[in-house]
Amino acid sequence: MYTELNDDDSIKKRLYGNRLVSSGRALIILGVWSAIKSVIVLYMTMPYIIEYVNEGKAYNESLFKEMSIFVWGVSIIIMVAVFLIHFFVGRSAMKNGYGKKKTVLFLVFDSILVITIVFSIIVGIGEKLDVMDFASILIDLTVVFACVDILYSAIRLKSIDKKIGEKE
Repeated sequence: MYTELNDDDSIKKRLYGNRLVSSGRALIILGVWSAIKSVIVLYMTMPYIIEYVNEGKAYNESLFKEMSIFVWGVSIIIMVAVFLIHFFVGRSAMKNGYGKKKTVLFLVFDSILVITIVFSIIVGIGEKLDVMDFASILIDLTVVFACVDILYSAIRLKSIDKKIGEKE
């Protein structure tokens, strides 16, 4: 039985809406993982950071504490900002997929995420990679895939909405 809900455009609209929801959820989860990974990496590299800053100077306990607090503070601010961008893009993609909110600002942030992650992968490839770096690159590529899927699905959904609007 043919109904308006089963025509080609309606099926594609549901498809791209579902893809936006799925990729938005994935981006939020990967944002949480990025924050956790950053804390672990910072914890493991803190002694090297402090050693680099203190190079050529005598060990000073108060300077060590001050530097640790500063490095942790700046790092936490950056981690929260990165997570909030992931959350904003993911949540906005989900709302767009559900048809509740049609904005384009999240697509700008999504594009910025793609550019920065691809740039960081390109810069990191020149260095010696170990297993952790390789795993991190795979996760970053997953984030890029989710972001590109959000861009593609949002653009397709908007064009289908426009096409359906012209029919009515």
